[in-house]
Amino acid sequence: MLSTSAMSLHPFLLKKLNAALLPIAMTGMTVRDARLPAVPAKVHVVAGMRRAGKTTFLRQLQAERRNSVRPECALYLSFDDARLAGLGADQLSLLL
Repeated sequence: MLSTSAMSLHPFLLKKLNAALLPIAMTGMTVRDARLPAVPAKVHVVAGMRRAGKTTFLRQLQAERRNSVRPECALYLSFDDARLAGLGADQLSLLL
């Protein structure tokens, strides 16, 4: 778990980051039969209609990735929260 003394992250962002490091509960999720192409050093975008399973798919990919890397190398953070409005670029760079 990270602490505010280790870095000066926005308190709510720190809370979300600590929660993202916890084990992933995959119960009750429908397994998505899809894959992302293996292209090194590239960003993937998962786009689609609302409530189509994009987040579930990404969480499943994250759980698979955590089988081979440390949890901090496979994080899922949602910024869809009004408490993070106005978050500065300096805060985002601290996440890296």
